[in-house]
Amino acid sequence: MMGIFRIGVTAAVAATIISGSAYAGGDIFVSGQAGAGVFTPAYGTVIELLTESNLPGKENPSTTDLRGQVSGSYTLDNGFGVQADILANSLAFDTAGGTYDKASIDGALHMYLRPSDQYLLGAFAQFGRDTYEYADALIYEFDRSYGGVEGQVYLDNLTLSAQLGLTGYSASAFDADGKGWFGTVEARYFLTPDLKLSANAGLFKVDFEDSQGQKLTNLVVGIGAEYKLADLPLSLTANLDYLHATTNIYDGEHEATRALVGLKFALGEDTLLDRDRKGTTLNPVWPSEYLYTPPQ
Repeated sequence: MMGIFRIGVTAAVAATIISGSAYAGGDIFVSGQAGAGVFTPAYGTVIELLTESNLPGKENPSTTDLRGQVSGSYTLDNGFGVQADILANSLAFDTAGGTYDKASIDGALHMYLRPSDQYLLGAFAQFGRDTYEYADALIYEFDRSYGGVEGQVYLDNLTLSAQLGLTGYSASAFDADGKGWFGTVEARYFLTPDLKLSANAGLFKVDFEDSQGQKLTNLVVGIGAEYKLADLPLSLTANLDYLHATTNIYDGEHEATRALVGLKFALGEDTLLDRDRKGTTLNPVWPSEYLYTPPQ
């Protein structure tokens, strides 16, 4: 993982020597979202056992989702820059016997080169932890890591973004370590400088070195919109996400659909299009609900 990170940083530094950018400055935003959804758990997983959703008369659990993010960046005159992100996420599953909670905290660091108004190249590393609780009692914790390369291409009002890297998981309570890879893509289209529409997709694959030999795959797709209020540093945001996860344990799969709305407070750039091309524009990896089934 760190090898990919070093390659990306080396490429960015090398390109900085031969390229130049007329822009330099900092940019920061704070955002929050709240939403709800429906979750269809797979047979044999912890959430399915707690909800008994496969039994006659039982319904799939509803979810509530709270998300917060603080991100900031600074770009030098030569186009080389750094972006940092802090993410917090609280996901609650409403079950017949109580609430099943997942709390996540992440930190990410990006190093990038934006030598012109045409493209961006960079590398990033991210670390996070998921804590799962049921009825206020700890069930288990996951430590996560991501590292890879990323880039953006700017085409008039359209921005295309992609990430590719390696990921690692660790659940010490079950002596389970997982390794895998992930890739994400996103398209952003600006109907006006202050109105953005987006579509994204991501694929995550992790193989666990545990007694069950679990292999997990997550497919995530979503759409979003953001509108900046005139003459104010505030934006309105909305997202609709869909997750399809599969595992080789019990031939299981589950699905989740969530809708979120929120606010973003930003300082540094005048419009959403300016932020996309000059400011804090790179995405961290939002953790998704893996289907890990603890060994019995």
